[in-house]
Amino acid sequence: MRISQEEWNKRLEEVKLASEECSSIEELTEITDYNTNGINYMLKKFPKDAEQIKENLNRNKERKRKTESKIRKPGETTLKKVNALTAGIVEEKLAKKEEKIKKEKEPSKNNTYFVMLDTSICDTEDIFHILETYAKEGKKLALTDVVLEELANLQKNNTKQAAAAREFLYIIMDNLSSFELFKVKHEMKENETVDEAVIEFCIKLKNKVLLLTSDKEMFIKAMLQKVNTRYLSKNREEREKKIFDLRKRKNKKNIVEFIDILIQDGKAVYVDKNKNNQYIRVFSRNKEEKQGRAIVLEKGDHIFMCTAKEDYMTFADYEIYDTTVNTVNMKYNYRIYGCDSVISLVQPEYKKFAEHARRTLIKE
Repeated sequence: MRISQEEWNKRLEEVKLASEECSSIEELTEITDYNTNGINYMLKKFPKDAEQIKENLNRNKERKRKTESKIRKPGETTLKKVNALTAGIVEEKLAKKEEKIKKEKEPSKNNTYFVMLDTSICDTEDIFHILETYAKEGKKLALTDVVLEELANLQKNNTKQAAAAREFLYIIMDNLSSFELFKVKHEMKENETVDEAVIEFCIKLKNKVLLLTSDKEMFIKAMLQKVNTRYLSKNREEREKKIFDLRKRKNKKNIVEFIDILIQDGKAVYVDKNKNNQYIRVFSRNKEEKQGRAIVLEKGDHIFMCTAKEDYMTFADYEIYDTTVNTVNMKYNYRIYGCDSVISLVQPEYKKFAEHARRTLIKE
């Protein structure tokens, strides 16, 4: 009969545990269900594990030798004593390990992931399907007694929200097995709000909870206190998020490579390549135009460039900030469409340059 890998692993683990208390293969045969040939075959089949088993046997053999030299009396044998002591220990270890594996496989409440519900979500559109999705994923829907009390009081009014609260309570009633109730009212501090009590309880659950709320203030408070929170918007219209751009830029400049700059004798030199679709001029920091096909650049110089595209023209202002490398600071970059766009350039020097470029590049 072919033995599966799982069965081999089980047998090997049993021999390993037994070797922690035995000093020879003969003793292993006394404790385990395997004969000498079976154990030797295992040692040959699993050489890495065999090293550990042999090390255990040798260590126990030396320990046993030292112990026997101190307490052994003439004619007294120790094998039966060792067997009696080790058999129980090995069986106990195997039993504990099997129990541990069994517990790991069993679902535990400690491993349950809770979805905590706030009163504010009761009138959220599609709330039934949202909760049903979480329940199908195996998550436990959680309610606190203070929220349940709020829902009960809210349903008594003759308002649209009251009708939503009643419907929400019916959802809970129809699916009680998917919900769990937590009592937090008795732990509430003086002047503590329901929202604060729910957030405080979520903090205790740490990373095993997701708080659902349609209350902006509650969402902010919970998130700032590191509670995993989802905001359910009651307005289905998408809102564009405005996120702070906190990325740090090198030297606070938009650095780009300028391929028409060459480094000669440690200085940056602009070389005009006479491209048909480009109109380029170089200006000093004093706004004076520099002439020539190869212009030595100084810190603070500007390269104005207009490039004709198929349907538009681009304008860019490149500032020289380092004369030892071929990279520059691109200060401005515009896409220009027709005369009106040229006129819209606020800086007079930009406007004048773009008008010249337009007459040169675009033939109307």
